[in-house]
Amino acid sequence: MEISVIADLYVGDFRPGPLFVEIKSPRPNLDVCAESKKKMFYFQALFRERRPSAYLAFPYNPFVYRERYDHGFTKQVMDMDREVLIGEEMWDKLGGRGTYEELLEIAEEARKIIRRKLKRK
Repeated sequence: MEISVIADLYVGDFRPGPLFVEIKSPRPNLDVCAESKKKMFYFQALFRERRPSAYLAFPYNPFVYRERYDHGFTKQVMDMDREVLIGEEMWDKLGGRGTYEELLEIAEEARKIIRRKLKRK
């Protein structure tokens, strides 16, 4: 039997081992959570000798603080402390500490440039 797992984001040379990320909206449906968890387990089993990491990740957090994240389906299926990255955690996991803040600065700079160009028209 052949098994393959497709990630939303896969980094094979991530340290300390391969990284698998399912990127979803912060309020996924129960079936999405369950399917993501299954894919995460498969990935970890397939790469078990290489110290893999697998996460369900949300690129932003509408609840502002992690402690306030209160989506029942996610909490029902996932280990919130070990399997879920929310907002800043996701971006900093991928690019290192400070990545999220740097992305916000870049977005703000782009907004200013676009606004200036629109005013000239």
